[in-house]
Amino acid sequence: PERDEAWAQMDFMSLDNVDQKNQKVTLQVVLRTMWYDWRLAWNTTRQGGCIVPITHEDDWFAVTYPGAVLEDLWQPGLYAENMITETVLQSAVWLSPEGRVTWSRKAEWTLSCPMDFRWMPFDSQKIFARMYSWEYGHADLALSFGKPGEESSKAIKRDRCFPDNAEWAVVSRGSQQ
Repeated sequence: PERDEAWAQMDFMSLDNVDQKNQKVTLQVVLRTMWYDWRLAWNTTRQGGCIVPITHEDDWFAVTYPGAVLEDLWQPGLYAENMITETVLQSAVWLSPEGRVTWSRKAEWTLSCPMDFRWMPFDSQKIFARMYSWEYGHADLALSFGKPGEESSKAIKRDRCFPDNAEWAVVSRGSQQ
């Protein structure tokens, strides 16, 4: 059998806390996860069906649901390997006629993050969040970053409203497959 596919994108919203003693950071992110579920596909009125989509998202029509609908849907179950806690602040799900599911959630993440402050105040730290599936291994799920058909360099973005900070600066961001 073929592997299922999922795509992830992350918007980095804010770095809220750096706990040097316990080697952890708290940040806010918006994580978008996309996948296809053929069982959820439907015909729109343009295709001869009877369902009229009610919203418009990125040049495709979709029906919007609150995040709780995920309890009834298959999902890839993505998490960050070094996550200590996740608090979901807002969540929504979009279903497209092609069976594409897009789940967007704003969350506060606390991540375990090894840090070395020997060269403070000239130190540089790397915050990472390796994404995996709770339930599915590499043989069952292909995880990519970005959108289907888009290069992975656009997978992690920094919010333009991100406030500057006198103590630290985000110098780069990126993703690896």
